[in-house]
Amino acid sequence: MLPSLRHRLIITAAAIAGAMIWLLVRESLMSADGGTGLSLFSARVGAVAAMGIILCAGIPVLMLGLVTSTTGNPLSGIFAVAAGLTLLAWRGGPIDGWMRGHDLPGGYLTLMGEVVLWHVGVISLLIIIQALREPMHARFPALAFNEHLGKDVKVTWPTAASLAAAGACAVVGGGLAWTFIKYSASGQVVWSLIIAFTIGAMVAQSMFPQSNPFGVLIGPMVVALIAYGWVLMHYSGHTQVLRAHYEGQLPGIALALPIHYASAGIIGCTLGLGWAQTIDSAPQRNAAAKAASEPGST
Repeated sequence: MLPSLRHRLIITAAAIAGAMIWLLVRESLMSADGGTGLSLFSARVGAVAAMGIILCAGIPVLMLGLVTSTTGNPLSGIFAVAAGLTLLAWRGGPIDGWMRGHDLPGGYLTLMGEVVLWHVGVISLLIIIQALREPMHARFPALAFNEHLGKDVKVTWPTAASLAAAGACAVVGGGLAWTFIKYSASGQVVWSLIIAFTIGAMVAQSMFPQSNPFGVLIGPMVVALIAYGWVLMHYSGHTQVLRAHYEGQLPGIALALPIHYASAGIIGCTLGLGWAQTIDSAPQRNAAAKAASEPGST
């Protein structure tokens, strides 16, 4: 079933509170030259300090995600955290300023490293939620006010099925994102990634149903690595990359920064996984409802 109204309100409140926390650190994470596009490796405070700021801001955001997951689907906490982070990515602006301020195409190599770091953070967040969710239920039983889909969601070591799901999510989500993203404006990039990876995650979970979301959640990272690697191999100079960008020749998936993939892309993945679970559980719920309505049932 879909989240209850009460749980949806909790998710919304957590996302809004998280967004306010992320926005507090926005100025520190912007580039020194004031250009648009938020990247940890080009932050005015330096890469190490930027990662420290993200970790510090992430602690209260993690707590919000933990409470959200404790009251419902474990993935709901990831959704709330990613939703708040999406506002920071949106306010950071498009990739244009980052491109003008970096040596291209070599700058895309730093983006490859950064997108891996962001997704390690996403998986680590889910592992922490997974470890603390049941103790939170035991300590605060009132938080578990309803039964929810996905309570068996569990990150494990990658399996063949989870890697296949990663491939399916990347192919479908990446293909759709390539089609949808026509220019670098933040709204275009964010909404395109959300829609593309919602569909990609639904397809991946339907093809390879499992409780381990690892493969689907790294789908956006796989797409980003392919896009950034393609730019590195296809172009040889700064001017050539900028000309391709302004002439609309760069693939849309190369116009999204790592923070876009780690926020909007992850939102899409959690939505797609949740809806796939809902669809998959419909026959069982219908059968249970029919059995309960039959005469003599208890």
